Amino acid sequence: AAVGRLGMGAENKVVLRFARPFWPLDRRHTYMNATDRRFRLLNLGRYGKAGVITAHVSPPWSRFADGGLGPGISNDEQVVRALLATLAGMFPFDPPP
Repeated sequence: AAVGRLGMGAENKVVLRFARPFWPLDRRHTYMNATDRRFRLLNLGRYGKAGVITAHVSPPWSRFADGGLGPGISNDEQVVRALLATLAGMFPFDPPP
């Protein structure tokens, strides 16, 4: 309870795997600043996992079950949709991966 009042808590990670990368593959894009402050993105292609991004989600947004990411976002599918929307804004892709 005290930790929660400090704004601390669990950090969640969401791993997204795509058939092919749609983001820049140069060295500058190992860690990608998301346009949505709820997410921090790590390009795992730099570590031998092509087409894989890990999204780090820290408090207060990491409390998915409590709707921490925002109204109407409380399950895995909704979290993935929010991440895909963020990625689409950062790196337009057509068709969706």
